[in-house]
Amino acid sequence: AASQMQAVVPTGGFIHEASGKYLTARGLSALHWKKEGGEIAVELTVPLGCTMTLSVPCQTLTDLDDGTTYTPANSQTVKTNSPLERLELSDKITVTLPSGTYRFKGE
Repeated sequence: AASQMQAVVPTGGFIHEASGKYLTARGLSALHWKKEGGEIAVELTVPLGCTMTLSVPCQTLTDLDDGTTYTPANSQTVKTNSPLERLELSDKITVTLPSGTYRFKGE
């Protein structure tokens, strides 16, 4: 069975950038995020055989590798070739990702 992890970029506050790495039994799990000028840059690595649920406080989330932008209008239409398994929107966007390395930009 796949191991499940969570990563949350906080809303507000005084922290504008954070990074973390953790060596799991299945490989390296890593997250780096930075808030700057109304944008949030997120890079993460999900180890083999794991899934990660990522929550980002934004209204649009763009996958910088394939160019897909997720917004409230297309939140229920996730491309079948996308690594995203689930997408929800409110004051944040939450995605569940399988193993791999990802880069996102939130606005």
